[in-house]
Amino acid sequence: MGWRFANPTDDLPALFRRIAAVAPEHLEWVFDCSRRNWLLIPARLSRQQLETSGVDFPEMRDVLRRTDQEYCRTANTDMERIVDCLEGHDLVSAMFRRLARRR
Repeated sequence: MGWRFANPTDDLPALFRRIAAVAPEHLEWVFDCSRRNWLLIPARLSRQQLETSGVDFPEMRDVLRRTDQEYCRTANTDMERIVDCLEGHDLVSAMFRRLARRR
């Protein structure tokens, strides 16, 4: 999952890190806010893991899709829990409501 904020509040990175640590039940997830787009992704797809393996993101995504469907299903299950957790948090829920009104 990815986000780009025009004016992120200082408490958002800690919130996303906490959600990455507690919401998923099956895989390790990481939160990266070091670039313009913030990412909350399974650790196997993290920048550090990709640099270590020498594979880029699209290639790793395709390898997982072709060879490890169980990993993909498990990531989807965790992602549902992450989204539920984000929706249940007042700060994030308020952000989602503001975005919905703009559309």
